[in-house]
Amino acid sequence: MIRLVVVSACLLVGSCSPHRATTVIPSTAAQLSLAHSRILVAGFIARGRDEIDINQEAVQILRDQLRSTGTITVIDTPPLVIDDEHQFDNRMFWQTLGEEHRQPLIVTGTITLLLAPPEIVQRGPRTAYYPLQGRVLDATVVMIDGRTGQVLSKEKLPTRMRYALGRFSSGLRLFHQLMTLGMKDWFDAIAGSSPPRVS
Repeated sequence: MIRLVVVSACLLVGSCSPHRATTVIPSTAAQLSLAHSRILVAGFIARGRDEIDINQEAVQILRDQLRSTGTITVIDTPPLVIDDEHQFDNRMFWQTLGEEHRQPLIVTGTITLLLAPPEIVQRGPRTAYYPLQGRVLDATVVMIDGRTGQVLSKEKLPTRMRYALGRFSSGLRLFHQLMTLGMKDWFDAIAGSSPPRVS
């Protein structure tokens, strides 16, 4: 049975630039609980069908959002390309990386961007049906102690899905919107890691 979807203007008019996510102010609780003065968003295992560099885009979005708090030093390095989840447990690799950058908290993980199941929208009095374009974002955040190379936490974030029409339906635009919508989840995952703040 075809499900009719009423599409609101927020789905049709994208608020995010296709090249830069809109700044999101995390909750006061998340800001206050971030116990790290230096963070390295290293890179992610990226999977998806869109012809965009998901790893590079995700690293840049997250770095921009962390900087927007005004309380964290975010380290700029070329994003790492990580091919295997076993790399997360390579303590020597992460410890060496941490030593190169004054032992920051290291953020890594996995990001998957896939096509969303088709949805249908009814438009106009003559009952014309148009398929909605959409994407599904899954992410797992892995936090690593830059001093010891030890994994501090692995947290699967809630799956997010977003639809849009026409020129607002590009994979890049929808990816930026999904990352921005889920930024509180990212901040909560980062805030939940446990080493004490080190200046």
